Amino acid sequence: MPEKPPPVVLAIVVCDLIIRDELTKKLTLVGVFSAIHGVKLPVTLGGGMHLYAAMTDGRGEYKCRVVLRHLETDVTIFQAEGPLVFRDPQQVVELNMKLPVVSFPHWGRYEVALYSEEQLLGTRTFVVRQVGAAPGGESEPRPPSVAGP
Repeated sequence: MPEKPPPVVLAIVVCDLIIRDELTKKLTLVGVFSAIHGVKLPVTLGGGMHLYAAMTDGRGEYKCRVVLRHLETDVTIFQAEGPLVFRDPQQVVELNMKLPVVSFPHWGRYEVALYSEEQLLGTRTFVVRQVGAAPGGESEPRPPSVAGP
């Protein structure tokens, strides 16, 4: 019996918050970003971080895995697994995941990778950069912030 084809990724987005309208079931992505700014390491997002992914062309159930890692050191800072179920290949399945409090231990590029049955489906990269260092090396006391695309 031939292997079933992997789902096709339509979108992978990182953001501050995802709101689901209970009446229409539509999602609103709030605070979409491609950069996180911090003063010192580790940079911790107290308000959390959400991941949105949309996939189609799946057939049946797949084992799905999400990995968040620092690209330069290959350090994984978050990982989760779960089932991904398609009732019909034309169905669009949306993944709406709130990550727990996430701490970024290094400056640089990070990647969210989405896997199905251990096959890489797609990635989304963003950067964590240092800002706000005052003269003399002292840091301004301010929380981490995120920047849009």
